[in-house]
Amino acid sequence: MGQQIHTFNIEEGLVKMSGLGSLKGFLNFSTGDIKKFYGAVELAEDLLDDKGAALYTKGMKITTSEIKTLEKLQEKYSPKFQYKFILKPNQKVIAYFRQNILRLLDRLIEHREKYRVYSHLFGPFKKQMKQAFQEALEDDLVALHVYKMKFASDHASTKLARPYFHHVLSVALFSYCIANIDALKQQIHFSDEDDRDLIRAALLYAIGGLSHVDGLIGLPIEHRQEGFNEENKKSLDQIASCELSQNVQDAIIFANEYVYGCFDIVNMKEVSTWMANIIITAHMYTVSETGIFGEKTKLKEIVDHQNVMAINKKLNMEVIQAFTLGLKMLDVFDFYQEIDELMRICDENCAVPYPMTGLASPTLFLCNALRKGCEFAE
Repeated sequence: MGQQIHTFNIEEGLVKMSGLGSLKGFLNFSTGDIKKFYGAVELAEDLLDDKGAALYTKGMKITTSEIKTLEKLQEKYSPKFQYKFILKPNQKVIAYFRQNILRLLDRLIEHREKYRVYSHLFGPFKKQMKQAFQEALEDDLVALHVYKMKFASDHASTKLARPYFHHVLSVALFSYCIANIDALKQQIHFSDEDDRDLIRAALLYAIGGLSHVDGLIGLPIEHRQEGFNEENKKSLDQIASCELSQNVQDAIIFANEYVYGCFDIVNMKEVSTWMANIIITAHMYTVSETGIFGEKTKLKEIVDHQNVMAINKKLNMEVIQAFTLGLKMLDVFDFYQEIDELMRICDENCAVPYPMTGLASPTLFLCNALRKGCEFAE
């Protein structure tokens, strides 16, 4: 997998990056408009030149003046040299990052609300949803890690990387809405803090993949999802410095293990598994809706397929039903609700709907135990 051109690592609250280009992107430096500059950051370690001599010492604040000086030095003496920055970001700079994320979130909501199906889903929760996202990002380290994903997608070698961060935001949006649909909320009993934890898990489950998004885009499209899943195995390691609840950590683990066939969580009813099941549903839906790893799929076909997976115990039934209701797809809901109820009639769990070939397809029920004398057999 290819190397990310501009990115940074976060260790014990410090930001580490290579290259003046990364620093300029990090602080939004533009020689044409100093007003866009986010602010000075403090060096946590000496900044060395290509000979190992200290250009600026620990504790020095890097302002636009220092950046201009570094540009001139690099151009004149060492154009290929990559400065190694270890920075201590302050609250002012992180506040800009937080505002960037929330502003993009607002634009994404506005864009989706143009479609009736999403105005149905977002409408009842719009105000409280924005407040919940703001509160979920109040922790500076959480905001910094989420911004890292945006930074990587914005500064990748191609604009094709940008939809990946939009995907993460969409998963978090859908996750919050699904959890707050009355049909599900009455079952999961999430507190306000659980809602914020769900948002944090939905924003961070894919930090492994987003941190290497440049490399993912470089893969053939048929291999990108596999690469994304592989990198997401490392997501929890990347956010080790964040003080996240155990529910958030477990939800991230469960969501990323699910893609490798770990379906046990589908029927588990713990807070962390509810979170994971919601994130899995939102992720699968958004992948198909946007075509981020291939062709786009029509909305009804996606929801139909997810209901089939729920019938086959590959997705959580309660979550899928709530999502279907939230999207106002009552015809799809009624069809699969009827199938679910008919399956429950068999006390031996032998009834199998067949064929499951598409939306509202005619369905027979077969007995996988070939029971003789069953009162329902015809």
